[in-house]
Amino acid sequence: RGTLRSEESDQPDYELDPTWPAEFPSVLNEPCQVAGVAIAKDGSILVLNRGENHWMPSSGYRQEKIQKPAVLVFDSQYGRLTDSWGEGLFVMPHQISVDQAGNTWIVDCGQDKVFKFDQAGSLLLELGSDEISFRKPTDVVVLSDGSFVVSDGYSNARVAMFSPDGRMIHQWGRKGKEPL
Repeated sequence: RGTLRSEESDQPDYELDPTWPAEFPSVLNEPCQVAGVAIAKDGSILVLNRGENHWMPSSGYRQEKIQKPAVLVFDSQYGRLTDSWGEGLFVMPHQISVDQAGNTWIVDCGQDKVFKFDQAGSLLLELGSDEISFRKPTDVVVLSDGSFVVSDGYSNARVAMFSPDGRMIHQWGRKGKEPL
């Protein structure tokens, strides 16, 4: 939980709440890597985790789909697990967000895909075909008109913009030739 330090500072001062979540989710059986957190339209907290797949920068990661729930849904007040979903869908989930309509978006850099789900976790859209050719996408931002932008930065070094129905409209950026 966070509060502002003072009127002069816009930096939040966070305090650890050791009672949140109420308990470690039994659906996981072991600690996991959390890839992202989002707030659903109803105020619940969505936690995107990598289950048994762990990203190790020096050695990469497992290529198999995660067999445990990748999305954990907690009530915001007490941290009780109220739902979980996403078993067998993701390899290396990288980011989660919720759009203005309440849809959940997940980027999986392990499968080079972007997914859109409804509030109940049912798949609405999956992008990442040969035509689009994502290469380790990292995030998605949904605009007010329903169009969305995907950062496809680890390998393609580009940004791609899509219509609300998932048709690519435009892309920009490319890898440079100079060392950083």
